[in-house]
Amino acid sequence: MASQGASPDDLERLPGLGDDSSPGESVSRTEGDPVADTPILPRSSVSADGVMTEERLLELIRLDGEEDALDFKRTYDLSKNQDLIKCVKVVVSMANSGGGYILLGVDEVNEAERRYAVVGCPDIHLIQLDSTDIHSKFERFVEEPLDVQVRTHRPAAHGGLPVVMLFVPPTRTLPLTFKIQGEYPVTASDGRTRSKIEFVAGDIWIRRGAACVRANARDWRRIRSDMRQAERARWTEDLLGVTPLVQRMDRIASLLERLLESGGLAGGGDRGALRRLTPSDYLLPPRQLADRIAEIVEDES
Repeated sequence: MASQGASPDDLERLPGLGDDSSPGESVSRTEGDPVADTPILPRSSVSADGVMTEERLLELIRLDGEEDALDFKRTYDLSKNQDLIKCVKVVVSMANSGGGYILLGVDEVNEAERRYAVVGCPDIHLIQLDSTDIHSKFERFVEEPLDVQVRTHRPAAHGGLPVVMLFVPPTRTLPLTFKIQGEYPVTASDGRTRSKIEFVAGDIWIRRGAACVRANARDWRRIRSDMRQAERARWTEDLLGVTPLVQRMDRIASLLERLLESGGLAGGGDRGALRRLTPSDYLLPPRQLADRIAEIVEDES
């Protein structure tokens, strides 16, 4: 099993990733190999940037199709082990594939004009979808914490039905593996109960289009490429000394997003308040910046 902090070259030796069909077999890739020569292409049209606004939710619904970074589900009842295991498999697969969104309350209808429709997530299941509760449930299965963000919207454009957005950020240490087996009992057509295994300890799962699959050699090339890019980005930020600046800009972006959602900057006139901010305003501590924005909004009201 891969451990945290392992290098891309160490992880290349993981069993089962040397070849698409023979677990543990050492395979030499040469020129002309269809797997080795396959170019790495963008996987998804969805930007996994963590924006959780209602506007982003409506954009995702309008896509009317699942892909690497987008999954639609009728619901998950996380009080049931079966639903929890299915949910964590999608979350881990998405985290290993660059992150993305899971929308609960959107179901497949396959109508002439659309494939998916908002049906609403049952209120009784919303209670189980608290961020803190989700994290504690997921920690049973994975090697590192999953910082899944949760937000519920009731868009008027869809009759006020509740739709839950789960944002899955990219895993910090690729690849993310399962530490225990995910299984649950199912009843067969003959009435007998058997165990359904969704994943086993040490498995590496990724998204491939709308499906969650075990990683093969081609997927592993992509994972290694993502690891190297992330490592280069971290080193570049540290060497240039811009890490604190990046963190600060992230906090400011989060602050502005919260103000927009809460109505503090709602409406065309209030949005113009942002144009009155000076470069020096953005150097203020976040709390003082919030006070400055509130002051501008009050002056313009």
